[in-house]
Amino acid sequence: MKLKSRFMLFALSALVMLFITACQPQVVTETVEVEVEVTREVEVVEEVEVVREVEVPAESNIVNVYSSRHYGDLEAPFVAFTEATGIEVRVSAGSPRDLLNRLRADIARGDRSVADVFLAIDAGVLSLAAEEGLLQPHGSDAITSSIAPEFQDPDGNWAGLSIRARTLVYNPANTTEEEVAAINQYADLANPELAGRLCMRPASHIYTVSLFSSLINEWGIETATAATEGIANNVTRYINSDTGQIRAVAAGECDFAIVNHYYMGRLAQGDADAKATFDAVQLKWMNQEKDGVFFNVNGAGVVKNAENFDNAVAFIEFLAATENQCGSPTCFPGSNNEFPTNPSAEPNEVIAGFGDFQYNTAYGLSQYGSLQEESVAMLEAAGYGFAEAVVGEESSMMMDGSNVVNVYSSRHYGDLEAPFVAFTEATGIEVRVSAGSPRDLLNRLRADIARGDRSVADVFLAIDAGVLSLAAEEGLLQPHGSDAITSNIAPEFQDPDGNWAGLSIRARTLVYNPANTTEEEVAAINDYADLANPALAGRLCMRPASHIYTVSLFSSLINEWGLETATAATEGIANNVVRYINSDTGQIRAVAAGECDFAIVNHYYMGRLAQGDDAAQETFNAVQLKWMNQGKDGVFFNVNGAGVVKNAENFDNAVAFIEFLAATENQGWSRRSRGRSRCLRRCRV
Repeated sequence: MKLKSRFMLFALSALVMLFITACQPQVVTETVEVEVEVTREVEVVEEVEVVREVEVPAESNIVNVYSSRHYGDLEAPFVAFTEATGIEVRVSAGSPRDLLNRLRADIARGDRSVADVFLAIDAGVLSLAAEEGLLQPHGSDAITSSIAPEFQDPDGNWAGLSIRARTLVYNPANTTEEEVAAINQYADLANPELAGRLCMRPASHIYTVSLFSSLINEWGIETATAATEGIANNVTRYINSDTGQIRAVAAGECDFAIVNHYYMGRLAQGDADAKATFDAVQLKWMNQEKDGVFFNVNGAGVVKNAENFDNAVAFIEFLAATENQCGSPTCFPGSNNEFPTNPSAEPNEVIAGFGDFQYNTAYGLSQYGSLQEESVAMLEAAGYGFAEAVVGEESSMMMDGSNVVNVYSSRHYGDLEAPFVAFTEATGIEVRVSAGSPRDLLNRLRADIARGDRSVADVFLAIDAGVLSLAAEEGLLQPHGSDAITSNIAPEFQDPDGNWAGLSIRARTLVYNPANTTEEEVAAINDYADLANPALAGRLCMRPASHIYTVSLFSSLINEWGLETATAATEGIANNVVRYINSDTGQIRAVAAGECDFAIVNHYYMGRLAQGDDAAQETFNAVQLKWMNQGKDGVFFNVNGAGVVKNAENFDNAVAFIEFLAATENQGWSRRSRGRSRCLRRCRV
């Protein structure tokens, strides 16, 4: 199937179709996000799966939740809600801005979302959703009376359910009492005496954007910009992990950092190494001499025209109730060492031990959304880093000089992949990366160009052809005009107008366990719709519909068969699923272990296992791969692709970057040191 601009339309249809067919009995596998600190080049992010079996009822007693909390699909408080009410919680996860845009698309398309509840880790995003009419008043006295007024929307569109405060940690061994005492307001971090002693989270993260929006609110844009410039001048290292920042402070790599308090709570209750890190640093509540510490909330609202309105309200009421606002792991705040928004509830003993403090309620939560774009613009103008970097090193994102190329990348293998390093070595052009999900970066690109007709990015690199096509259609990309790119990449793997080019391919196909299947059974599975065969009931593992891999694959069924036939096939496939696993590696392991007989995965996960350790190779040897749909149109695939951003400041460097990655010698199989590959496609096998 050739890549077409219709891809995104099919993807949206696939998302609705998948949610509709989710009413089948199944086992859900919860995936836990692991914070991984990346300091140089490539750090491999390990996929971790935690299995919790949940029987999903076929009746309509459900609540569908869009959630940006990243602690697995079925958190303990959600399980407790189901046990107490019989209402099943179905979660679709993503970043706050990603889910906000999905909500916008849902309602623009049909005036109703598949979600009943919008749960976000940022009050700014909740406020924007309310302002745009994507939420509706819950009308619940139980919610209004349970949550303190300052932690909920005055119009009842959303309610905060837990609080995280963003404050100072420092190393007492490397600082004086006078230095710590002098840091009260966030602007005090701009003191030149702190030069080279500060770690901060990059501006690509919502934590940073929201915090610096509070400076604009407090001081105005001019004074806030000056303070931001001073803070940026003092940063020695940007670390995209609060745990990583705390570890850096403990290790003496920096003396001060700003983090969410609950990361300290986690370390205090962790293993011996975690406790040693906790003991090496101290926490100070910021801004206590003025308005109070900056904070944010996990909050939830009922989506406009929610199909399960009563269940949505019951869900929020349950999480807001005093008995469910406690500090234990089964309560919403306690499950993440956060503070309750219900004034009658108490936090757990660990975080209560951090001491008394006041919140900055002068900056109302409902104001957060209105200043987010201005905050991003200020951070950019002030020279604040947007990606992980050690400031002053050759590879730093803050490096002086114009011989650079700035890349928005949704590949998640560390800021400086081996091919990017090779490009710098060959050309002298430094690659600066800002990472995120495909849709998150697309929305950032939209915001950049809407604000000033130019993005901070020169190149948009995405792991999904649909997102690339949408960016091209919206005029966010421009033709590269390079014969070298056009001639090196096969026509079917690039945009016909030259707006983007695919640089590597991943095929989504079948793996099976030959010990548990017959040759006849395998031979009968050719088309993806063949997975709907009732003979496969209880034998199939699949990736959940919350992942772009699944949405894109099922969009191909709509393209091939039409919506009606594709929906029937999807229902049949859902009937056959015994387990949903949000990890392709996890799916292959499950097939190897006999937990399911068949699964659909991206081919390169098999390549990784084949080249892994003994256990990985044993898994690889226990399964076999079959290319799907070979009797018809061919296997479904997607690309890693890149395009030059509209009005790119470093246009020539952007083109040179894509030309380098598209060149034959960099599309091959040569190896680099430390087992890494020089070539983009080989990095993914």
